[in-house]
Amino acid sequence: WNQTDHGDGTSLNNYKFSDIRKWLNSDFLEQAFYYDSSLVQTVNVDNSAESTGTSGNPSPCEDTQDKVYLLSYKDVNNKEYGFPDDASRIAYDADGEAQDYWLRSPDDFDDFDDYARYVYSSGGVYSNVVSSSSGVRPALTRKLD
Repeated sequence: WNQTDHGDGTSLNNYKFSDIRKWLNSDFLEQAFYYDSSLVQTVNVDNSAESTGTSGNPSPCEDTQDKVYLLSYKDVNNKEYGFPDDASRIAYDADGEAQDYWLRSPDDFDDFDDYARYVYSSGGVYSNVVSSSSGVRPALTRKLD
């Protein structure tokens, strides 16, 4: 998720400046859509406190403009997006094994500016240190012409 301390007081769980956001919109985008990345729209990504599941979250960041992004806590709890329960949030790898994956939402702990939310292999949403290993489940908006 993030291992870069910018040395300017920016929290490690600030999605706008995270390593994962940078990777998703550069190397990942170029490799996954090498034939035509213009099919992927740039959209406004809501990074508000409300998107983290806690309106009083002390660690939200500014909204971002991205082609590829991680889902938020609010997204993975939205029935209209296909997430009515824990089972619907489970992501499987190529071998059929359930895997953890990161969300873009920082945790709401006042004293832990290096924790972000992730979906556990059981589909529950928890928090972990942003330097921990977990997978990603990239999201995007595709142009339909």
